[in-house]
Parts: sequence; C-alpha cells; structure tokens
Amino acid sequence: MGAIMEKIGREALIGFVVGLIVGLIIGLPILGWWVFPVQWYDADPFDLRQSSQEAYISMLADSYTLNTNVALARQRVEGWDPKDLGQVIGQLQATASDGAQVQRLDNLAAALGVRAEVVPPEPAVQPTTASTLVRRLVPILGIVVAAALVIAGVMVGISLLRERRREEPAKPGRRPPPVRQAAKPEDAGEPLGRFVASYSL
Repeated sequence: MGAIMEKIGREALIGFVVGLIVGLIIGLPILGWWVFPVQWYDADPFDLRQSSQEAYISMLADSYTLNTNVALARQRVEGWDPKDLGQVIGQLQATASDGAQVQRLDNLAAALGVRAEVVPPEPAVQPTTASTLVRRLVPILGIVVAAALVIAGVMVGISLLRERRREEPAKPGRRPPPVRQAAKPEDAGEPLGRFVASYSL
C-alpha cells in the first residue's frame, strides 16, 4: 500500500510541475498579453500618462475661469497628490504659449491651494539602436527561457522515471517449460516405417 501511495505522490508532483510550467507558458504570454490583454477603463486623472494629465488640468483651468466654482474644481482633482498636481501645473506654465493661459493656471493653483512648481523640461532622449535592439530581444529571450524551462521539466520527469525503475525490485518471471531431452537413436528401437521417394524424368 505504501508503494502505491509513493507512486501516486511522485506522479502527482510531476503532473503538478509540468502543469505549472505549461500554465505559465500558455497563461501569461499567450492569453495575458496577446489574446486577452489588460484594458484600463474608469481611471482617475492622476493615473493617466503625463500628456493626458496636462490636458485634463488645462481643461480644468479653462472651466474654472468660466464658472469660478472652487468646490467643483476641488472635486475634479480629488485624490490627486498636491505635490504632483503642482508639478503638472508648473509644467503647463513652463510650456504655455500665452500669458492668458499662465494666468488661468495661476488662478486654478490659488483656488486649489497648490503651489505650482516649475519643473525644467527634460531634454528629449532619442531612442538608440541598442534600446530598440533590447526591445526586440526581450520577447525572443522570453521564448528561449520558456523553452528551456519546458526542456528542463521534461528532463527532470525522465530522470525521475528512470530512478523509479531502478528502485523497483525485479519481478520474478515465469519459468520456461522444461525442455525434453531428445531420445538417443539407440534407445528409439525399430523405426515404424520407411519412406522411399522415386523420381522419374
């Protein structure tokens, strides 16, 4: 009974490991990235990328200039970190093309009680060939690593099977039936018959 439980335990462990590896290979890159990628919706403005945050604050400044409703303006930036909000307003002021836009942003910052921090614009970094090469190599390396994991899993499974076969005691086989000794010609006696063949051409 113990040998049966040990066999089931090993097979279950091998099945679990193989299932985990196959599940990771199929689940994450194939299903998670290609077939059913994550899609964001109902995001707050502070979770958006920088350009979308700037567009939102610019529209909020224009809206505040028209209606001067402080409560509504505060409701629209609720949950936004004041320091981050100040940096976005400062960035917009630094890149504003006219004085009226700067004034609208100043009025919004004063109404929200935020200090606009002018952040010097960072120089645009041109993508180098090395970075594009790395972007191309990452999926290839992922596939290679996944294949290596599958091969390693198969090799571990094969080695476990071989080890199990070595540990099993040899089963006694059936004995072959006893071979009859051929009778010696002198013990046989007189032959029962004699056949002679004749050929004619």
